Amino acid sequence: MKRAAVIRASSLGDVVLSTMVVDYLRDRDYSVTFFTGSEYIPLLSSDPRLDGAVNVHGKEVESYFKQFHLVLDLHSTRLSRRIRKQLLIEKEGKLHIWKSARWQRWLHVLTRGKYFRPQHVLRRYHEEAYEKGYRPRIILSRENKSTRDKAYAVIAPGAKWPSKQYAPEHFASIAKMLVEKGLHVVIVFGKGDEKLEPHFRYTGNVDIISSQSLPEIAGILQKAMICICNDSGLAHLSEAVGTPVMVIYTSTAPSLGFTPHLPPSRYVWSGMDCSPCSPYGRKRCLLFLRCRKRIPPKMMFPVIEKMLEETTSQG
Repeated sequence: MKRAAVIRASSLGDVVLSTMVVDYLRDRDYSVTFFTGSEYIPLLSSDPRLDGAVNVHGKEVESYFKQFHLVLDLHSTRLSRRIRKQLLIEKEGKLHIWKSARWQRWLHVLTRGKYFRPQHVLRRYHEEAYEKGYRPRIILSRENKSTRDKAYAVIAPGAKWPSKQYAPEHFASIAKMLVEKGLHVVIVFGKGDEKLEPHFRYTGNVDIISSQSLPEIAGILQKAMICICNDSGLAHLSEAVGTPVMVIYTSTAPSLGFTPHLPPSRYVWSGMDCSPCSPYGRKRCLLFLRCRKRIPPKMMFPVIEKMLEETTSQG
């Protein structure tokens, strides 16, 4: 069997989205090894489709030099450029480099979303795989699958950049509406999101989950009916384990090419004239992050109810 290496070091959402090529490669008789950052290895190490998940920053990378017939560089950074040719078998090895579109995303931002719209990121990772219907998948080990019995919705209020975070008090309002509808709610906090917890401290049918590993969070997402979240890595992780998402775009925009792909999933956008202000989000804003509060929870809730109906009818 031929061997393929996939390189994507970070971040969470991009690593998850890069798994789109795994099934595509295996269907073409390649065994697959995934090179990524150490924090994402626990998420991939139990995947039976992979020969292994390797720390791209570690010395063990050297033991894989000259072993692969195909290398897919889905990051194209200084690090990935340094190792990708070293991983290839000499002469017969082939190299695939993704279309990053960094300059295009920045031009799209500078024209406030009017011009230079990038293709969807999955198409840029591998167009043929995308056209043939391959999508990201994360396969969890049995011990990381949630044992919760009752139906629940997940709310993930965090994001790496403050400007990408929908107002936490609005998330709390959505949680209350779901509880009033009779649905259990699980609030999931990622690394660094603990400061948002006070907004969700009220009596009700709500669990607050923090300090969990990525595989454990993925297990919670997998059994949820829906996940309501920001434009963040957890949105992509949720879809990769089969759970539809409601993604809320504040300072970023759907036109940047990272929209959800599962049929029941939805997204809403602040639609402010200054959005998108960055391809990735910002720490500060001269307009006091007004985009975080632009979308009223009551306006979104009918869409959430529709998603729950669709999920129930499919399940």
